[in-house]
Amino acid sequence: MITSTDVFAARVLIVDDQQASVRLLERMLRGAGYTSVTSTLYPDLVTQLHRKHQYDLILLDLVMPVLDGFQVLESLKEVEKGGYLSVLVMTAHPGHKQRAMQAGAKDFISKPFNVVEVMTRVYNLLELRLLRKQSRKKRGKASEAQERTLLYVEDNAVNLKLVEQLVARRPNLRFLSAQDASLGIALARAAQPDVILMDISLPGMSGHEALAILRDDPTTAHIPVIALSGHAVPRDIAKALAAGFFQYLTKPLQVDELMETLDTALAFSENDLGQRKGKGVATHA
Repeated sequence: MITSTDVFAARVLIVDDQQASVRLLERMLRGAGYTSVTSTLYPDLVTQLHRKHQYDLILLDLVMPVLDGFQVLESLKEVEKGGYLSVLVMTAHPGHKQRAMQAGAKDFISKPFNVVEVMTRVYNLLELRLLRKQSRKKRGKASEAQERTLLYVEDNAVNLKLVEQLVARRPNLRFLSAQDASLGIALARAAQPDVILMDISLPGMSGHEALAILRDDPTTAHIPVIALSGHAVPRDIAKALAAGFFQYLTKPLQVDELMETLDTALAFSENDLGQRKGKGVATHA
């Protein structure tokens, strides 16, 4: 189970060539309760530092001398062999956001900083990172684990078949599917899946509309819903995450990214289940 204590103890690195920005972020994070915050003004040292300390989150400015943030992202891929970069980019240039997300960054914040936005995005990314690490430790024990359920809401038969084939490799992961949002909502209420993969552009009712209904229903509000879309525009990603989607994946599907995201969402679901049981909340199990 991931707790707020775990999140606030996670290792964070701030990378910015502007001392004023570094000090401001340090004050924000330490003031919020983060206990392991370090920084550097030198982007050429980031890969070396990350290899040594294995940070849980890197706040990375994009416009810097010697190496810019995009070059740093590429160099970090040499350390993170799995391709997952826990990086939150910082920029005053809207045009940089899409490029940064395509380069592997997980989210972005705009300059000048908004305190609420910084705190929210930092906490969310750290929680995802810790859940991911937790899920990787548990991998390999699938044969001993209880059956979990994935519901995929998608009107494209090719994508449905692909995901079904991938899920078939996991003996304890049951696959359910629906080709429209209405059926998906009905299945979610009846089957109580551990995670939902939701296409955004569905016929009739959109993925956004379906998410709103799921979130308003106490029996499904807790289920993590992963958005799937052919649009990689930053404003679409930001809109989806702000609406409450657990994560945002783009088409065409990248197998490794999809399976890693499902593992993280399943770990989140298990963590949430433990917390709700601890509070005496009905779990419909």
